[in-house]
Amino acid sequence: GLFIKEGKGNENNFLGIGCKSDSAQTTITIVEPLEANAGEDVTICRGGTTQLDGSGGVEYLWIPSLYLDDDINEDPLVEGPLTDMYYNLIITDINGCNDTDDVNVFLFPDPIIDAGEDQYILLGSYVMITASGAVSYTWTPVESLSEPNIYNPLSYAAENTTYYVYGTDENGCTGMD
Repeated sequence: GLFIKEGKGNENNFLGIGCKSDSAQTTITIVEPLEANAGEDVTICRGGTTQLDGSGGVEYLWIPSLYLDDDINEDPLVEGPLTDMYYNLIITDINGCNDTDDVNVFLFPDPIIDAGEDQYILLGSYVMITASGAVSYTWTPVESLSEPNIYNPLSYAAENTTYYVYGTDENGCTGMD
């Protein structure tokens, strides 16, 4: 933008023979255009953390402040959002001018992890339990399983046992059944 600041001078300034001339001063200050930048939209897992990337000013205000660690920080953390969020960034420059930009924080859908149906086995026997809905799995408790980090381990349970499976999908989001 262009800002003009005029100094005080005599409005009857002209040069001519026998005329007196007062000097006048005009100061022109050229200011860089102000442009807020709230960064690129991002998608994270529900409950995850990401850092926003603001720029363009000397003072920053993010609205709303929900899930932010510091709403006046240039690059605040978004911590544990439970829903998609829309943030508006208001920046102020050294001249007190403002500009705005916005950014979205989207959530990946939650993975739907399924540990399979309940199983019955004869004492001293085994059964395969099978999970689905993810790309990697971790079963617990591990004591009576053939391998706790696959989708289909064998269970050698000697007593009634409830197994929990934690699955991580292709986006790095986790779920449990």
